[in-house]
Amino acid sequence: MAAPLLRLCAVLLVVAVLAGGCAGSCTSKDASEEQQKPSRAARLAAWTKRIEEHRELVRQGATLSDEQRELFADAYYGVGVSLFRERKRTEAEAYLREALRLWPKHARAMLRLGDLYAAKREFKAAAQAYEQAGKLDVALRQTVRKRRTRLANLVLLVADQRLRDSQVTGAKQVLEFVETYLGDVAGDEVRERLRALEPLLRAERLLAEGKEAIARHPKDQGYKKLRQVATEYPRTYFAQEANRLLEENGQKIVLHDTATGYKLPPHWRRTTTQHFEIYYEKNAALTGAKRVAEDAFARITRTFGMGDIEWKTRIAVYLFSDDEAWANFVVANKGKAIMEWSAAFAVPWGNEMYMHVSEDKSTLLEHVLPHELAHVMHHRYVGGVYQPIFLKEGIAISMEKDGVKDARDEIERRVQRGAVYPLKQLIGFTEYPERDVRLFYAQSATVVGFIIHTYGLDGLKEFMFAFKDTPNAAVAIEEVFGISLDTFEAKWKKYAR
Repeated sequence: MAAPLLRLCAVLLVVAVLAGGCAGSCTSKDASEEQQKPSRAARLAAWTKRIEEHRELVRQGATLSDEQRELFADAYYGVGVSLFRERKRTEAEAYLREALRLWPKHARAMLRLGDLYAAKREFKAAAQAYEQAGKLDVALRQTVRKRRTRLANLVLLVADQRLRDSQVTGAKQVLEFVETYLGDVAGDEVRERLRALEPLLRAERLLAEGKEAIARHPKDQGYKKLRQVATEYPRTYFAQEANRLLEENGQKIVLHDTATGYKLPPHWRRTTTQHFEIYYEKNAALTGAKRVAEDAFARITRTFGMGDIEWKTRIAVYLFSDDEAWANFVVANKGKAIMEWSAAFAVPWGNEMYMHVSEDKSTLLEHVLPHELAHVMHHRYVGGVYQPIFLKEGIAISMEKDGVKDARDEIERRVQRGAVYPLKQLIGFTEYPERDVRLFYAQSATVVGFIIHTYGLDGLKEFMFAFKDTPNAAVAIEEVFGISLDTFEAKWKKYAR
């Protein structure tokens, strides 16, 4: 067995390159060996060959020694990590589990299994895997703590999504999970969000009391509580529900200032759909808007994989059909979110959209409404996590009618002429470029399309949330996709052609 074991030991050194460590007697390499380490393809080939040897031994009914089990486990681990990086998660999980079956003490396989669970949003399983990895190898405890902190941040993002949408019960459940399993690394953050939950609990209670009171006679006390909710908690699900109940009972609803600070005229009408509260002046402004808005909501949810959050709070849409009213609105909000030359804009943090629909209505509904809605939904999804301009606009352009097609047609010609923004410049913009804005929008859309095409929706979402840890898009690309910006750019150009 000496010669086979020597060969196995040599393979272990290869495995250790990716694993970040090795087992048995092969624990170190000198500088010259490190410089001569095999390519990723060579390492993968070596692991695959070793796995074939293991399977052959299994077919022969051979009994494996502990040394063999440990070394074969390293090979399965290496292939599993490679598959994980390629986002082939089902296959990766099978290899990582086989590594742990062969060698239950394989701490790094357990650690990677935790990463896989976290990527699949199986948070409890991820927390348990990280805890077990730390127990298996005390040398990994600092790494495990970093992983658990990252997991806590990811779970807290889910809590934040639910808090923004007034999902009291769901947010509380998530926070209790973090407190139980990750409290040592996120206790302060949990307490901060529990404080943010308190007013929502009060709003929920007042709304329930109002509903109960209007079921009895006299109903005045119920109306009073509902008006209190609508007044004290504007732009929340609770205010919307309170207004709905007031309206159903023939009572005057509570109109509040919009997110831009513009007071709605008292003669405006209001209607609701599943996901929208639409304010309008004339019926002509409303024609087609409800259907287009709901269709766009469904398409954005599907295209960008936002269906893992079920939104309760409706998005406010203000449709101006009167030219004078829009002109007055623009003047009243000069210096705020509005662009004077635009016929529509969104206030994502306020969950609101504004549109002037007196002219060219079909274009506005088919192109502009989905674009602005994408901005609102993108913000609702990521919350306060920084997002570069190219990512926000790339997502929004992708939702316009023929947006992706038009963008690819534009970029294909530009790439062939070498007349595109260097990707380092594009992803680094913090303001809209003064030169060739059309190129900026089209190129941004194709970069987002490339990410989805190559790495899937999970890859895009992981990229979105990577900016919680860094404002640098090049760093986020390398961390999430495992390649340099230059390689990413070369692949994008090939996609764009």
